[in-house]
Amino acid sequence: MSDPCSFSSVSHFLTRHLNLALHVDFSRHVIRGVLALTVEALQDRLHALTLDCRDLQVFSVKANGQAARFTTGPKHTFKGAPLEITLPFDLSRGQHVIVEVTYETSPTATALQWLSPEQTAGKEKPYLFSQCQAHHCRSMIPCQDTPSVKHTYYAQV
Repeated sequence: MSDPCSFSSVSHFLTRHLNLALHVDFSRHVIRGVLALTVEALQDRLHALTLDCRDLQVFSVKANGQAARFTTGPKHTFKGAPLEITLPFDLSRGQHVIVEVTYETSPTATALQWLSPEQTAGKEKPYLFSQCQAHHCRSMIPCQDTPSVKHTYYAQV
């Protein structure tokens, strides 16, 4: 099973839970975050996974607390880019790993809408809202950005 609008391979691994710790920077119009994905291997000898991202600056990736190698692939016009992660170990079918990504969004993230205080009803404080459909979530968090992936989540902002 694959999605032509996603780089992630849902036939190799599947996100089961997403945990977010985010810091909103209204002055720079960016979000700095630490994302922890609980991922389940769907095949044996899995040692690499790919997530969707768009214009994210990735600082580090860990797998179960160990440093993991990562690269961002070439940018595609509407799909963004693949975030390719090499785990420091192999997984067997059914095993879980927690992949932690420290990153920052772009001021032009398509999922985020930044309003100045003048644009709000009270005209005193800025406002931020997100719209992740249809494939804009990848500009806010590295993820398996496809409708076939469903998981629980926790977010602290």
